[in-house]
Amino acid sequence: MDDKNIIQVIWDAVKKLALKVIEMVRLAFAQVVNWFRTVGSRIKAKDKDNIAFTLHRLLESGEHETIQGIFNKRTDEFPEDMVRDITSQELDADMAAAHANKELVIYE
Repeated sequence: MDDKNIIQVIWDAVKKLALKVIEMVRLAFAQVVNWFRTVGSRIKAKDKDNIAFTLHRLLESGEHETIQGIFNKRTDEFPEDMVRDITSQELDADMAAAHANKELVIYE
C-alpha cells in the first residue's frame, strides 16, 4: 500500500473511533517520540505490519491537528486502539520539519 492510500485509510479509520483527544499549546517532536517509545513500542513489535505514524493537517482555525498512533497496514486497523488526536496551537521546529512537505510521517 502506498503512502497516499495509507493516508486515506488512516483518516477514514480515525473518523470512526472515539479518540483520546489531547489539546496543548505546543506539540514537540520529543513528546511524539517518547509516546512511541513508552506506549507504542510493544504494540509495534507484535506485528511487522504495525507502523508508527503521525498524520498532520493545518485546520482552518490555524490550529494543528496531529493524529499519532500505531496502524496495521494489513488489517487497516489500530491495534489496541493505539491512536490519539492531538490539537495544538503550534508545532516545535523538529515536528514542523518532520511534516514540512508531507502529511504522513512513518517512524521506523
